[in-house]
Amino acid sequence: MQFLVLNIVCLLVFSQTLRYAQHREAKDYVVGAVNYVLAAVVSLGALAALAWVRGMPPLYPAGALGAVCGASYFGQFLLILLAYRLAGVGITTAVASMGLLIPILVSWRLWGEPMTAWRWGALALLPVAMLLVRPVRRHVRHLSWKADAILLAAFLNAGLMSTLHKAVGIYAPAEGGSGTFLFFHPQQLAYEAFLFLVAAVCSVAYALGRRGGWGRAELALGSVVGVSNVLGTMFSVVGLSIVAAAVFFPTLTCALVVLSVVVSRLLWDERVTPRQIVGLGLAICIVVMVNL
Repeated sequence: MQFLVLNIVCLLVFSQTLRYAQHREAKDYVVGAVNYVLAAVVSLGALAALAWVRGMPPLYPAGALGAVCGASYFGQFLLILLAYRLAGVGITTAVASMGLLIPILVSWRLWGEPMTAWRWGALALLPVAMLLVRPVRRHVRHLSWKADAILLAAFLNAGLMSTLHKAVGIYAPAEGGSGTFLFFHPQQLAYEAFLFLVAAVCSVAYALGRRGGWGRAELALGSVVGVSNVLGTMFSVVGLSIVAAAVFFPTLTCALVVLSVVVSRLLWDERVTPRQIVGLGLAICIVVMVNL
């Protein structure tokens, strides 16, 4: 469970740094590009160090899965930004968070992970909790078909990314006797290296296409986001090779939501409504239920 706790910490730093970038009015797509470039440098450096010490690990299928996930990472970045404009931050966050239902169901149906009555109950409560804790929108309007389509795509793509994190441990398991390097298996390092390499190429091409400026704020904030991103992704991949998806994802999401609300209240003085308090209480119950 230590990898789950470390993942929560990394994702909390990731989200709050992006929130600070918005506060500083930094270009979000440039921050994203810097983030992926640094993450790629770190992960490729770890893979190169492994190759220097022990020899290059097999790059297939871990590298192929990582490349697909890297494209999915960049696609989710664009989907989220578009969904923010069309549907608002609150509903976008809630819908994207519910994407974790997909890897849980896939892990149960395809890979035989057990689902207890408590886990099924927690899974049923999860959409309710995520909708309750979403931020308040002051100007509520009906969503267009385009907004609905973007939200559906964000939901499905979030599920795809999380499923790939789990799949690499299934289809590219650690080789017997290979040991670990920097606490990670070689196949996991190959997966992450290709993931961030593809995401970096896509995001840099996008930033150059928009001719975004590379100021000191974007570089500094993108570096913090990048380090937390690469560590958070690796902790997620390692954690999912040990902990069942039905335990890992609900615990991660609900704990992250609760901590994000608390930290946002302390740092940004964001108001917490009675509806959100109910949602936070429900999220805590979900964490307890999946761990019974």
